[in-house]
Amino acid sequence: MPGNSPHPMTSGGPQPSEAITGIVLCGGEGRRVAGADKPLLNYHGRPLIEWVLDAVKPQVDRLLISTNRNPESYAAYGRVITDELPPYAGPLAGIVSCLRSCPTELAFVCPGDVPHLGVDTVRRLHQAYGESEATVAIAFDGVQRQNLHLFLSRSSIDSLANYLGHGYRSVHGWLDGIAIVEVDFSDQQESFRNLNHHDGFH
Repeated sequence: MPGNSPHPMTSGGPQPSEAITGIVLCGGEGRRVAGADKPLLNYHGRPLIEWVLDAVKPQVDRLLISTNRNPESYAAYGRVITDELPPYAGPLAGIVSCLRSCPTELAFVCPGDVPHLGVDTVRRLHQAYGESEATVAIAFDGVQRQNLHLFLSRSSIDSLANYLGHGYRSVHGWLDGIAIVEVDFSDQQESFRNLNHHDGFH
């Protein structure tokens, strides 16, 4: 790794300065599941959120859950953060609210409906982020950019707040306006498949 990397990393496992908070986005309107709170739906005998957290928790040091409804249900799984903006202002609103409460400098973001997240997703994004000058490291599945699988730092708060303050909500639009590094996950396309009404909920 270049000695002048803007995002220093050290070997030998996570160090205090490298601690990572996982931000799981559960604030959607559930349009594809008839308005239900999708991460709380039963999937193969357990709430979907439990599958997601099983994948995320081993890869991070802290956990925040972004949601706008059923906070008491999500509180059983981790610290709940609600949006500072009006409900359902989009995932960027959830991300900026969580970053303001983030106990670590670094954060990994993913949706709350991806139970097959790869076991090394955070490590690979962290490595690319540390080796680049990008503001955000983002997963690329070989076909498209996965706009809600991000690695970033709390320093992104200003950029996000400014973007949202101008009335913009598009994740794609925000990412197109900042420096990003795309990380190849073409070997793990299943990691990013989000579940919908036809995927075995009951």
